Amino acid sequence: MESALPIKASAFVIVRRPGGAVLCTLEGRDGKTLGVPGGKWEPEVDGASWERLAAREYEEEVGAPLPEATRGGYLEWGSGDYQVRFLVRDVSGDVADGIPVGGSPDPDGAVREIRWVHPKAAAGENWRPHVRAALLILAMPTIRRDTSRAKAATPTDSLGEAP
Repeated sequence: MESALPIKASAFVIVRRPGGAVLCTLEGRDGKTLGVPGGKWEPEVDGASWERLAAREYEEEVGAPLPEATRGGYLEWGSGDYQVRFLVRDVSGDVADGIPVGGSPDPDGAVREIRWVHPKAAAGENWRPHVRAALLILAMPTIRRDTSRAKAATPTDSLGEAP
């Protein structure tokens, strides 16, 4: 049984293709800030599910359903009534090739473009701070091993080992 999400919760989706490229959103007034699909919890829509929150935000910003993963996991941090979760999805090349990229799938939102970006190649770019932090954590070999195990997460789970 799932428990309620924190009062202020946000979920983001990191989709990685073979070779390490990440599905990114170009955001901001100038369309030059790199992020990943995600956003704030809407209790009336998402219920108490991190997965529904992440899937809804991904679909709104990318214009396609959340892809099936070959491996996955999550990163989470926060304190008190605020919590952020990154759903990590590693996808096969065929799945990655089927994800729509290019112009804005979210014309009313902040996303200007969707594209594949390799974090190492874009190290000097303007990343959203929370996304840069998550990508740095994922680059650490010990964390990468932990996130390679699929886990059905509940909103109160903490970062760490899958059971």
